[in-house]
Amino acid sequence: MEAAEEAVPGAQKEILSGKIRATDREISSIAKVPKEKRPEVVAELRKPKGERDSSITDSYSSSSKGNEFITTFKQDIQGHKKGLNKEERQNLKDTVKSIYSPRRLADGEAMMCEIQGAQEDFVRRWEMCFREYPDILTEPKNNEKLLIFIDRASRYLQTVKDRLNNDGNQNSQTVYH
Repeated sequence: MEAAEEAVPGAQKEILSGKIRATDREISSIAKVPKEKRPEVVAELRKPKGERDSSITDSYSSSSKGNEFITTFKQDIQGHKKGLNKEERQNLKDTVKSIYSPRRLADGEAMMCEIQGAQEDFVRRWEMCFREYPDILTEPKNNEKLLIFIDRASRYLQTVKDRLNNDGNQNSQTVYH
């Protein structure tokens, strides 16, 4: 806009007021025009779009950087093959294999942390339910369902406890006999 104002005093006001209807690209192209040609470009932009000589207004407009990038990118990728050859595929597989190591199975000590976390989550979630919905503990219909859940959990934990005791007894008998 400043280039238009410099070339034709009052042009900036005409652009801002909408009297000159031009795209940002057309307006910014004024600065790229040699100073002696700027009044001619401004005069063309004053005309209705249909009456403009586009050779004057477009001759100094350049494509945007985005378009330049796309054009350059398209030129760069022309002629490139779509896939990898056998050797390149094998190198890629070897690289991927070297990055990832096989997963180590967790030992009992590591899994005890998981068990402890599960037990703490169980207690925390039940307490949250009781705190948020106190009627769980006071409504008879809820009491029945709650007792069913407690029985299921108790049976499961008793099964685990029995298995633990049986395995412990077998191991202790093996050691002592």
